[in-house]
Amino acid sequence: MTTQRRTVRPTDGFLLEGYGSIRGKLESWFVDPALFEARKDVLAFVVGLRFSSLLIYAIRKILNKTDLKASWGVIIPETKNVRSASFSPECDIIIHKECWVHQWNGEGSDGEPVLDFRFISQEDVKAVISCKSELFSGVDRGIRNEIDEIRAFAPRVWLFAERCPKSKVKKYTRDSKQAGYEHFWYLYTFDDDNPSSQEYAKPLWLEFARALRKLS
Repeated sequence: MTTQRRTVRPTDGFLLEGYGSIRGKLESWFVDPALFEARKDVLAFVVGLRFSSLLIYAIRKILNKTDLKASWGVIIPETKNVRSASFSPECDIIIHKECWVHQWNGEGSDGEPVLDFRFISQEDVKAVISCKSELFSGVDRGIRNEIDEIRAFAPRVWLFAERCPKSKVKKYTRDSKQAGYEHFWYLYTFDDDNPSSQEYAKPLWLEFARALRKLS
């Protein structure tokens, strides 16, 4: 007898759990002026990696009790000869079926992995989320080139910014869709005259969470 996996529809409170966790870890860097200045001295790649990692943890909670998982890694194209295949560009977040071809470091090391990078088969990919910690210059050429490379490997690509100027939300949403991103999400906005300010977008997070659940 085969037991079917039942998908449970979570409440809004459950979907907001990861949102609250990310907010708690990030907001002190903007509330405290000294931390806000210190953040500018941290390598941009590290700041971005921290944000995408926190987002992966939150997404995994949202996708709990589904057959999907969120990982950092690359996509292996659909080909019989994997060794001769070209991988996708590095993907901040891949939403995929709960399986993978290969894993660097990760859960199988000593229990405290420094790295968890996965190689996902293209046929198992549901979506890719490109993450940006800062979005000051909008959907620039680099972001447009990024989606052009990733779209060959993923059925849908989303753009998620940690923060962006409040006055630019409509423009960035329009520009991202014109570039080919299915959705543009952000965690919070800030005022142009006060970069350390923040206004969290809780309704947008719920919209994001529901879109994730629909992928399963």
